[in-house]
Amino acid sequence: MPDTNASPPQAREKIDTSKAAATASGDRALRQRTQTFVEGWRQTLGGDWIPERASAMYDDLERLAAMAEEQAASQIAGPALELTVYLCSFVDGGASPNPAQRHGLEQLIERLAAASGETAVRRNVRKAAAATDDSANRHAFYLRSNERDVPGFATALGKQGYVVRPFQERESLLRAIEEVSPDVLLIDEAFVAEVHALTEAVQRQRPAHKDPSLCLVLADETDITRTLSAQRAGAETVIVERDPIALVSSLDTLWAQRRALGYRVLIVEDDRGQAKFCESILRHRGMVTSVCEDPARVPATLDEFKPDLVLLDLYLPGSNGIELAQRIRESGHAFLPIVFLSGEHDLDLRFDAIRMGADDFITKPVKPRHLVTTVESRIKRARQLSASHADSRGERRGNLAGRDVLAREVLRAAREEQDRCPVLALLAVDDVEDVQRSLGFTAAGTLSQQLAAALAAEIRGARTLCAWGELKFLILLHADDELTARQQLDTLRQKVEGRPWLSEGASVRLHFSLCGLRLGAELNNVETALERVRALLVVAQQAGGARCEFDLRTASADSSEDPQVRLVRAILRAPSVRGTAHFAFQPLVPLTGQIVGQYEARMTLRPPKSSQALMLQRDDYMPIARELGMVAHADRHLLRGVLERVREKRDPEQELRLYLPIAVATLLDPAFAPWLGAELGAHGVASNVLALEFDAEEIRGELARLRNALESLQRIGVRLVLTIRGAIDGGMSKLLAVEAFGVVKFARDGDASVKPDAAWERWSKPMAEARSVGKVTVACDLAGVGDVGVLLRLGAHYVQGDPLSGWLPDWSFDFAEAVL
Repeated sequence: MPDTNASPPQAREKIDTSKAAATASGDRALRQRTQTFVEGWRQTLGGDWIPERASAMYDDLERLAAMAEEQAASQIAGPALELTVYLCSFVDGGASPNPAQRHGLEQLIERLAAASGETAVRRNVRKAAAATDDSANRHAFYLRSNERDVPGFATALGKQGYVVRPFQERESLLRAIEEVSPDVLLIDEAFVAEVHALTEAVQRQRPAHKDPSLCLVLADETDITRTLSAQRAGAETVIVERDPIALVSSLDTLWAQRRALGYRVLIVEDDRGQAKFCESILRHRGMVTSVCEDPARVPATLDEFKPDLVLLDLYLPGSNGIELAQRIRESGHAFLPIVFLSGEHDLDLRFDAIRMGADDFITKPVKPRHLVTTVESRIKRARQLSASHADSRGERRGNLAGRDVLAREVLRAAREEQDRCPVLALLAVDDVEDVQRSLGFTAAGTLSQQLAAALAAEIRGARTLCAWGELKFLILLHADDELTARQQLDTLRQKVEGRPWLSEGASVRLHFSLCGLRLGAELNNVETALERVRALLVVAQQAGGARCEFDLRTASADSSEDPQVRLVRAILRAPSVRGTAHFAFQPLVPLTGQIVGQYEARMTLRPPKSSQALMLQRDDYMPIARELGMVAHADRHLLRGVLERVREKRDPEQELRLYLPIAVATLLDPAFAPWLGAELGAHGVASNVLALEFDAEEIRGELARLRNALESLQRIGVRLVLTIRGAIDGGMSKLLAVEAFGVVKFARDGDASVKPDAAWERWSKPMAEARSVGKVTVACDLAGVGDVGVLLRLGAHYVQGDPLSGWLPDWSFDFAEAVL
């Protein structure tokens, strides 16, 4: 008989259609809500950071993330979770993000915008409205008399995308400057007396977010006196070239030099008005600046911002500028220029400051020209000293980086910029052999120099351009997304192909092929990337050349990605673990030892407040961190989180030593020891509070490579611990003889079903050997109180395990009551 309860086909179809409509409606609502949220955060980041507003929007983000999870919209849930974790460290701690962290927030917000389905057209319109760079928007103002005009120069500039406006007298030029701040100011030598007034007018009108303008004086001849006079008035240099194509190439060279400088200045000043004054002066000169008002944040800011020079106030709240300079010098920045700012006129104090680590001293009130001259000369000198050691390695030649330098940058970008779209590109002249044969050796060399200058003028950042064969150049591009990378590279190829080269009298036009390869996180060999980009070039040129060829594919957000992987990646990319990590402590109970107040610390990762279901222990998140290449991130988060707790909660009278497990991969990082020293100083924690544990099995295979790293940690003053778990096939005596390890931990062999005597028997001789060479011995992972009697007989100094005490939320164990 037919099933009378079954729904007819029409009814089932109607139900399915209703469900699909409801799902589509929910999806649209989620995307609209996400886009509204994104716009709100863009406005927040565009102004001052207001903690209350940030907190309110953080709550909105949590609701948005929960909504995405409920709808299984992983393409939104993933970026929303990562942004939630990143923001948590600021909202929970009441801190404000520094410029580098703001940039990180902007990148995460744009990823969320892309995930919400914000169209590429809409994003590009928004970007284009805010875009400030590249020659499509450049304005060139040219002051000269008719008889002094360089024929063809304005036309040549116009072909390169400049909007050229000629002027014959000063007043009309000044009126034009009030309307549009020019990118290039070209002044004939007949008007050299007007240079100062004109450059001052340009600086007043120049938007802060734009590159500073170039000012050039065009002359028939020059000497050192004329050049210095023009530069004192504000000009960049004096150019005597009269050939229009060569003039454009000279302009490319100057833009390339300006962009290659990229001077970065960290201003450590608690007076916000004084800091902003210095910042505005330096930014108008084309420098990148960051202000740090909190002395405790200086070590972390040095690592994040990587400045070329530090401007340091002599008197800071709760800190002495001289002591801070010493800490900077001792934290791996021995050659970083430090310039003091102070109203102090005591010569003895100024000499003390220089003797204790400063390079120069600027007296308040600061004079702009004095500030700029001091900063530029100190950075130039530091770079010259660095270059004198780097020339033999080919680190930079003119506008070009050496291959080894570019190779390091490629690997760094692949490792650290996966939230963006790093691309290795190769630009090549088509039919290069025919071109060289027709030009000859000398002209081909000139062409190569002009190409290098033109490319360097278009590409932001240092260490991004390298010659690779005859008339071929490798380019490292840091784009926000795939579409932007395609547009930038295609525009670059069209620009170089659309212009004449060499000179007006013997100009040549060339065809170019350009290929681009997206750098994935899995890249560990530059040669692999070079082979792939070379293969793309072959494809482009075999297809006739004069074209672009791209391989910008990347693994898209996978709806099936493990939530644990997503969570670990998000937390470890955040600036701190505040709000996303839980810390617990287990005491090391004295047996024959005398020290109390020792604990092992462990970190558990968890999502922010939106969900507490997922909790990851070290054994859970470290394999994921290894897979993601973020082991050092995990260990640094553990250390920083523990140091924050010690700073905030420790009683100064309390004895305390914390044992922290650290991966050997972290120890192999040469920056780890300096970073740890800086963190200890920043948090005001004595180095003997920390004891770093390393797994014996990992150490054994890397012992020869680790000696210098272990010595560096010893110099900082932290204790080093060797933890032995399971069988060690030979080499036990060699490990125990390593002087750096003052403590050896032995883990119980076998579970609770194994009797204590059998469980600890294998460690009797190693324990005795360790004690004989002066090591402190710790027995861990105890299964029951029966283990204690055996370990007392074996002479263990300390014991640790759940039967003695579980994991505590702080270091509150009552050692006085622990009678074993």
